[in-house]
Amino acid sequence: MRFKIIYCLSLLFALSFTGFAQINIGTIKNTTKRTGNGEIKTPDLKKVKRATLVIFYGDKDSAHLAGFTEAIKSWTFSPIILDDIANLPKYDRKRGFSFATLDIQTVTQVHPSLGTKTESDIKVFLHFWLKKGKEKKTFARLDLFTSHEDVEVLIKLKNRKEKINYLYSKSTAYNWSPGFLKLYLQFMSDQLSAGQGFAHKEDYENPDLLIDLSNNILFYPDYALTTKDKLSKELTDQTEEELFDKYPYDHELMLTEDLDALLLDPEAGGDYVLLYVQCGDDKYYSVYNTNGQLLFQKYEVNSYNLDKGDLKKIAKELD
Repeated sequence: MRFKIIYCLSLLFALSFTGFAQINIGTIKNTTKRTGNGEIKTPDLKKVKRATLVIFYGDKDSAHLAGFTEAIKSWTFSPIILDDIANLPKYDRKRGFSFATLDIQTVTQVHPSLGTKTESDIKVFLHFWLKKGKEKKTFARLDLFTSHEDVEVLIKLKNRKEKINYLYSKSTAYNWSPGFLKLYLQFMSDQLSAGQGFAHKEDYENPDLLIDLSNNILFYPDYALTTKDKLSKELTDQTEEELFDKYPYDHELMLTEDLDALLLDPEAGGDYVLLYVQCGDDKYYSVYNTNGQLLFQKYEVNSYNLDKGDLKKIAKELD
């Protein structure tokens, strides 16, 4: 009954978005024309500023609430709270709130002769939105790297209701944890405070910050070594030597949970981290410092797995 209420409410608001970026900040008015993507207009900025942002968590996150409570302190643009997804219906008639909820976009293939559609992939994201009548007005989107195993489960689930329920109760996303959320919220809050958006597909370099990377260790998560064959869907692990063959600077492998702890540590202000996100056929790899500043980002469509060529592109910026 709990998830039935949540799902019915989510259908009540017509979802209006496009865009496929690890982080997209900006208002998108409809599904056919990208308006303001990467830009946020002053009236919309003021609405977000006045609203209390509610980030919803599910059963699977309950054990980490202390970490998430610490993580949301990095968001300084507006008031912010956490709440259980079961409580989403209570905000139906309330004003003065913006929301961040998990959502999906299914990817289908059409049979060339039969014309039948088959779900082939799924993209999971954290959707930031304001209520506008019966619609959701997007002001940001954060793409999530759902585990390879959970992607296969989600594809097999029959309908949207079951998929959303699974996201909140069982699924794992490599970049959904307190430390990662702290980093993302810091970046988003800083951008909004400066009155700036961030466009999807935007490659980005900050030479003033990158200059120090060559003299420091680049930490990266262990999941970045796993590769997935697009056709067979077989998972294999590349070696650290293979991945960093074209990156001649210091780097260090960390377990994902250890990297998450590093990002959550308030004393960690000078470290550098490599984040890799695969969302469907969209690939992003970024370098942040632990202050939440973005040094480098690359977006590639129809691209899978992190490889030595990607690290070579980062190294080229340090030459």
